[in-house]
Amino acid sequence: MTTTKPEPGVTRPHPAAGRGAVLTAVLTAVLAASTTAGAPTAAAQIYRTVDEDGNVVFTDVPPRPDEAAETVELGSGSTFTPPPAAVPAETPLRWSDVDGAVDEPAADAAAVYQSVEIASPGNDEAVRENSGNIVVSARVVPELRPGHRVQLELDGQIVQTSEAPSFQLQYVDRGTHQVRVHVLDESGTILRSSDPSTFHLLRYSKLTAPNRPRVNGGS
Repeated sequence: MTTTKPEPGVTRPHPAAGRGAVLTAVLTAVLAASTTAGAPTAAAQIYRTVDEDGNVVFTDVPPRPDEAAETVELGSGSTFTPPPAAVPAETPLRWSDVDGAVDEPAADAAAVYQSVEIASPGNDEAVRENSGNIVVSARVVPELRPGHRVQLELDGQIVQTSEAPSFQLQYVDRGTHQVRVHVLDESGTILRSSDPSTFHLLRYSKLTAPNRPRVNGGS
């Protein structure tokens, strides 16, 4: 019995046990040959023939001149486009990003505050409050750094220190008053101060109240 060995490098026809499986086997052989060659090559042509037993055969071996065959067009295959990479969320601005260090010198920290001013009462504003209770609010730009405080000066005297730029004063005498605020660091050093602001507190006084008629016509 004589056994014929297939010629090396030649893909023999495969019976059509399944068209998909046969095409896969042929393409695998073609790609393996291209990879072995070490350089990309054009895909080989696939042919479809029918043998003497009526079996459909797919092969990459060109048919003989007297053999009926038709070429098979192979699709380019599916492609996958990955979604764009997610953009990382912006990191909230921190004080360390602004001034570079937590334990910076006071002179550098003072430069962080652009402005400090009295927001309420307005300068030269007349405020009527018979109880003498009044709220003084300041505006600090940018907002207070963690650990910093605001100090209120009333008529040249320090009256309150707060972690928020707002102060509640009680029993303030009627008349003209001057207020000012200072921004302090952790050690109590003044970093920046507002300009003085003046307000006039108006309170009811029996001494200055107009005469009023008695009730029920009394004299």
